[in-house]
Amino acid sequence: EFYPQASLFLDRERGWVVGLNGKVLHTRDSGQSWESQSIGSPTSLFGLSATDDRLYAVGDHGTVWIMDAHGWRTLEHDWPASTYLRAVRVIGDSELLVAGGAGALFLIPTVEATPGR
Repeated sequence: EFYPQASLFLDRERGWVVGLNGKVLHTRDSGQSWESQSIGSPTSLFGLSATDDRLYAVGDHGTVWIMDAHGWRTLEHDWPASTYLRAVRVIGDSELLVAGGAGALFLIPTVEATPGR
């Protein structure tokens, strides 16, 4: 079962859909076929944003995920978001604006990606 929460297409062919329980689906052919990608966690995902070479997702427990040439991994941050994060937007070259439950609204640097977490 798949419960989609957000989608993002970079162009007519390439897109992602994220959902509950850490599910990520990716297409390279305008949705004619989909492949599953693993974030390595059952954390539900609720929002997506992208740059030219990175994809960002936010979800439960204040988690922020990054996908680049190395695959999916968490983006560590110091903000006390114990609730879900619902929205993410890339700001400039080095920050994300994230928002979620309980009034969470934070600017998070994008340069602290931690492999394997």
